[in-house]
Amino acid sequence: MEVAETSGRTVEDAVERALEQLGRRKDQVDVEVIRKGSKGFLGLGGEEAIVRVTAKRSGSNRNRRPTRRGRQTNRRNGNTRSEQGSSNRGNRNSEINPNNKRQRKDRRQSNREENAREIIPVTKSDEIKIPGAPTENIPVSSKAEWDDDIDLFGSTLRDLLNLLGFADTHITVRDPETAGDGLGRVNQVFDIFSEGESDPDNLAMLIGRKGETLQQLQYLTNVLVSRKVEGNSVYAIDIDGYRHRREASLTTMAKEIAEEVRTTGDVITLEPMPAALRRIVHLALEGEAGVTTQSIGKGRERQIEVMPE
Repeated sequence: MEVAETSGRTVEDAVERALEQLGRRKDQVDVEVIRKGSKGFLGLGGEEAIVRVTAKRSGSNRNRRPTRRGRQTNRRNGNTRSEQGSSNRGNRNSEINPNNKRQRKDRRQSNREENAREIIPVTKSDEIKIPGAPTENIPVSSKAEWDDDIDLFGSTLRDLLNLLGFADTHITVRDPETAGDGLGRVNQVFDIFSEGESDPDNLAMLIGRKGETLQQLQYLTNVLVSRKVEGNSVYAIDIDGYRHRREASLTTMAKEIAEEVRTTGDVITLEPMPAALRRIVHLALEGEAGVTTQSIGKGRERQIEVMPE
């Protein structure tokens, strides 16, 4: 039985994602609403809707996926597809005429020249200003002198927040405590809290949908710091305890899914999520009896399957 558990701003959004994952129409599935979701207060504390969508049984297996994935063997000669593909590519490459390569390169160069166009900068009158961002004394780089990597990261993060209009915020630093913090993978965690009355709603915007904006802020700050220091130090950023709330929600959901897999024997596929969130689910179910997990797919579409052990 094919089952997908997804989340979204609304129940309808969550169902739509599940249908895309399963490759089914709405009349081909049964929908169970796990949580209707809520907006929260001032954009914080809200919960996304969660649904469990199960494909109805039919005589056709056209849209069904195999439960476990591995290298597929060609029954004719015992070669795996990857090996056979490499062999075929090697044969094709050996037959390529060097002149053809030069011709293709010349065509690509010609196309680039024909499609080239001048990039016209935005005029000052058309610039979109970020509300609350400073217009004067904008730093062109992070501070010239710093005590250590932590001091440099904190000051760089401070500059970025000021430029984005979040000057009324407070930054603290601590050791990572849980998988959601990045325990074992990051050196320190920088927590951002609001100091103003109207900032909580803005902080929710800085977190973004499913923490995507927060993740980009963390990546950008690490890149800026890495240009000035040597070593492999990596730092995490959290905003108003978002990562801890997200970790608790994922852990609860994972254990509920594990119980359903043990009861029904179904394989449940979760929605695509980034590596940091997949790690939380894997660790949450690592000690659960009777179930196992595996990641499938590639890139941004990588998902977790929870299946009977």
